[in-house]
Amino acid sequence: MNVEGIAFGDMFCNGIVEYRRSYVEPAGLEAVFPLVGEDSHDLANEILERGIETVLVTVDRNVLSESLCGKRYSRELIDGLPTDVDPCGEDGEFHTLVCNSKYFSHPIEIQSHSVETAQRFSHLRYEVAS
Repeated sequence: MNVEGIAFGDMFCNGIVEYRRSYVEPAGLEAVFPLVGEDSHDLANEILERGIETVLVTVDRNVLSESLCGKRYSRELIDGLPTDVDPCGEDGEFHTLVCNSKYFSHPIEIQSHSVETAQRFSHLRYEVAS
């Protein structure tokens, strides 16, 4: 397989573009940022409309409850977020794992084991089911 670049899902140009390019481009790869400048609310709606299935795998406890680790990204989850939280987690409030979309040959089935707490972040520990 010949890999020419890596696409990142970052939306805000808050220094992350330069940081990612600093380690991707010296490796001879192109860093691609198709979502930079997109509106978070529009993208959140598009994720749901396209049926992209994601799970929250990291939560910043300074902003959100640890209980959100392992929750599916859904309309109810988005609507329940505090108003100062970006619906795509673009300020680092949470991170997700895409488990299924029409672009996948098959879903990624995960089995949750636990939630680990480290300093201010909680991380879902899981394994991919065979």
